[in-house]
Amino acid sequence: MRIQTPGDTCVANVLFFVPLGFCLAGALLVDRPGRRAVSGGAIATMAICLASSVLLEFSQVWFPERCPSAIDILAQQLGGLLGLGLWLGCGQWLTDAIRHHVARVGPLRRIDWLLHFYLGGFLFFELFPFDFADSPGNIVRQYLAGQV
Repeated sequence: MRIQTPGDTCVANVLFFVPLGFCLAGALLVDRPGRRAVSGGAIATMAICLASSVLLEFSQVWFPERCPSAIDILAQQLGGLLGLGLWLGCGQWLTDAIRHHVARVGPLRRIDWLLHFYLGGFLFFELFPFDFADSPGNIVRQYLAGQV
């Protein structure tokens, strides 16, 4: 049995909140130039990340093997900050590049939208740090126990 170290959970918590920070920043900051808009959107992004983090950590009180941790909240805030930084660094550029590509290609058919949605979902589930299995040995143990 593999014992999970605090470093493992910190990395997972950071990675868990990077997409949240990026997407929140994108929703609040896309096409909004100016320091005032960026400052307000950044503050709102971090406030929402903090509220989500606190709610997630304290909801662990109802799960017997879990306990809330201030270090997890800090790690999740770091992840939200990294996501915000990624958006500030390349989010608007990425949005403009996608818009340019869509305008160049023309309107998409229904099957094209379906394939793009499928690809996005596939990438999300492949890259998102779900904590279902943390090692190949654990997967084998779960498989042999009939849990997979």
